[in-house]
Amino acid sequence: MSNGRSRVVDRALSAFLNVATWVILSEIFPLHMRGLGIGVSVFCLWIANAVLGLFFPSLVANLGLTGSFFTLAALNLIALIFVYRQLPETRGRTLESVEEDVTTGAIYVGRTQ
Repeated sequence: MSNGRSRVVDRALSAFLNVATWVILSEIFPLHMRGLGIGVSVFCLWIANAVLGLFFPSLVANLGLTGSFFTLAALNLIALIFVYRQLPETRGRTLESVEEDVTTGAIYVGRTQ
């Protein structure tokens, strides 16, 4: 049963979260530095993944499995709120228009807080 759940989680991550990460990374960096920006971002993501993998056993030992997952769920909820409030909507816009707005700061004009 555990193997089935693992497949569901893996497919859900592949279909939703992983795709969103790459789309956001491709949109937030100007074209002239996109390769370097994505490279540095992916490096940071791997470092964060390694840190989580390193400290997760200690977290489970101190908080238990349930407490560990609730702690991580709370952190994810904070991250979701941050993304919802801080990332501007770019649906239906070209990368060039997004880049121009990011460069001039116009991407945040008219945003409600």
